[in-house]
Amino acid sequence: MKTKIFAIMAGLLILSLSAVEARSTDVKKGKSYSNYIEKVMRYPDFAQDEKIEGTVNVLVELNENNELQIAQIWGSDTRLVKYVESRLKRFAKKHGSFNDLDDESKLISIKFNLIS
Repeated sequence: MKTKIFAIMAGLLILSLSAVEARSTDVKKGKSYSNYIEKVMRYPDFAQDEKIEGTVNVLVELNENNELQIAQIWGSDTRLVKYVESRLKRFAKKHGSFNDLDDESKLISIKFNLIS
């Protein structure tokens, strides 16, 4: 009985541990796109429940009003891609303009990995 309870608790702990990492291919000092993106991304519940891992690549840029926009997006799982896209659009709409970032496009790779 104790073994079953321990196994269930260990399983729940493994499912609760997850990581989201956003990395820019062009690392600079100071504020970067990946700093902002990492703050708004979290491991989605559906991915944890179904033990989905993957990577979503996003090419982000600033439009003429210094607002964040997605130029291109692709990834290993379509549900993760849709999740990232919706989170970034919501964040961009809420945040408004980004005056502390340069206007060059940046490729960000967001990795969703379950930690065991």
